[in-house]
Amino acid sequence: MRVLYGIERVPASMPTDDPRLPAVMLGPAPLRLNTIPIPRDAWGVDVASHQGRTTALEEWLHAQCGNYNNTLRRAVSQTLAMMRDAMDLPAIATELARFDGLY
Repeated sequence: MRVLYGIERVPASMPTDDPRLPAVMLGPAPLRLNTIPIPRDAWGVDVASHQGRTTALEEWLHAQCGNYNNTLRRAVSQTLAMMRDAMDLPAIATELARFDGLY
């Protein structure tokens, strides 16, 4: 399966299987979604808590979007808000607590 990335829209004049479009092939090997780790200086001071890491991630992703791409910035915010809401559930928060401080 071929998954496109890094573009908002496929030009109408190009088929989605055009080799000039950025894409990754999915297969049995794990797919690393983030090839550039968040720089250490982007983490801020509150790296011990999940909330602090999530806030740093959101700020860094917004910076990568640029101030001109409001649609992408909104999508980042909505996706992370959905994740935050799900992680506020006590059972999930308890399970995630064991990972605090690992990253």
